[in-house]
Amino acid sequence: MRIGTSLTLLGLACYATQILQDSNRIEIVESGKAADTLFTLTTFLTLPHKLKETTKALNSIQEFALHPRIARYVVINEYDPTNDPEPMLEELRAKFPQFEFVQKSKDMRGQAKSLNMAIDMVESGKYQYWMKWEESWKADYNFLDKVYDIMDKSSLGRIGLTENPQKENFMDKEDRGDIIVWSVPKNANLTRYEFDDRMEYSRTCEAYDWPNWSLRPAFERASSILGAKFRFTEDPSAWPWPFEFEFSSKWMLNNHGEEGECGVLKKTPVSRVGGHVSTYQEDLPWSYHHYGPN
Repeated sequence: MRIGTSLTLLGLACYATQILQDSNRIEIVESGKAADTLFTLTTFLTLPHKLKETTKALNSIQEFALHPRIARYVVINEYDPTNDPEPMLEELRAKFPQFEFVQKSKDMRGQAKSLNMAIDMVESGKYQYWMKWEESWKADYNFLDKVYDIMDKSSLGRIGLTENPQKENFMDKEDRGDIIVWSVPKNANLTRYEFDDRMEYSRTCEAYDWPNWSLRPAFERASSILGAKFRFTEDPSAWPWPFEFEFSSKWMLNNHGEEGECGVLKKTPVSRVGGHVSTYQEDLPWSYHHYGPN
């Protein structure tokens, strides 16, 4: 397994080069299974508290989620026009040498772009799985062997790793031992997820209405992610809720059978980092820093 490479990708050209290199990866691990998984964590280090949150998250990954089947551990840091993240990146590289650190440039700004970069890595690297993470979450125990066992023996589209806030929604739920599987009811009317203008709907819908996909940490099947046949909308006006809702809807509508089902572990292995401050709070001056004018 290739580890210990920490690099900063400056600009789209360097990013494309790294994608090309990754597409040629062939690796076998001691278990005999190919290193078939990409891990990504998205963060915004120069915002308040985010270096501390990111450090806690990576410490937890280092303790509970280093696994021979994960070929790459990648941290994608948001572009900031006013603050230099390099001292923070150097600190993290020294603490976590097995992680790659990708610093975005001005033309790559925005959370949606970070996620699209990760999906491009999944596709070009021909990974089977994608474990996606955000800086405000931490692993609480070793869970990957169980997750791999479930995913390898099924066609489930994803396994959610956090407690799900939409405990009661329109999905069918089936108890399968260690997990509860959410699926779209056969006779569900999904026309409300097909209309073009999702902007206003996603801001007003209740948790009951949300599809069975979200940005929370999860273990994703690559074929289901690509099966959404969509990339996140990078329009700044679609942040923070509409761009997530739109992708979630596409994932739900375009994946069928088990590949469109979501498993949720009964004993959730991931929880919020203590002291978390959301970047979605509109009353904070840096809330929309992702899409500042500079």
